[in-house]
Amino acid sequence: MPDAFRKSHDAAAQGPDWEQPAKGYRFSRDSVLLAGFCPSDADGPVADLGAGCGVVGLEALAKGRLKGATALFLVERDQALVPYLERNALLAARRLPGVPRIIPMLADWGKLSRKDFGGSLSHVCCNPPYVPQGKGRPAKGPSDAARRELHGGLSSLLTAAASLLAPGGTLSLSLPSARMAELAALALDGGWDMDLVSYPERLGSPLALIRLGRHQGP
Repeated sequence: MPDAFRKSHDAAAQGPDWEQPAKGYRFSRDSVLLAGFCPSDADGPVADLGAGCGVVGLEALAKGRLKGATALFLVERDQALVPYLERNALLAARRLPGVPRIIPMLADWGKLSRKDFGGSLSHVCCNPPYVPQGKGRPAKGPSDAARRELHGGLSSLLTAAASLLAPGGTLSLSLPSARMAELAALALDGGWDMDLVSYPERLGSPLALIRLGRHQGP
């Protein structure tokens, strides 16, 4: 296992001391906020897309969210993060009572279909990159790159989630509030309903937590 950094300094996190790289990619407080924003109940399998080290999905379970989930898929395309993802999945399975099956997946979420999950998902969560494609300065390293849309933007995320969710399924995500107009337009075009929006207190630029509903089939 590569060197890991513990998150126990974050009092808002409730799970075990999730492991992550000592350098490069690091999960932020936003991941913990999004975990607490996930729905309290789930009816079937759920997935954390672009899971990184798995913190959003696993913290959601630790906080008592997603009750009724039959499985949690942690989907990450960066092979360097998979050892942390697998270790955190084991930590959750051992230390959190009554959790569903936790399944790490090395995959590009934009290339997955329902059959890869054994059927439709009931919920998807995602803490996507905040900087849009073609905006801002070039990335300076892996951690900086994780903040930028290098492998598909919001439109790709909504399209992928719609193809994976069952009718009535939901998507929870976090975004800078400055991108809410962009998301609202994409959601309207894609047949999504804006079910819930929250603006939590945080340092820095305002953050939005959004839950979209897929109340019609793709």
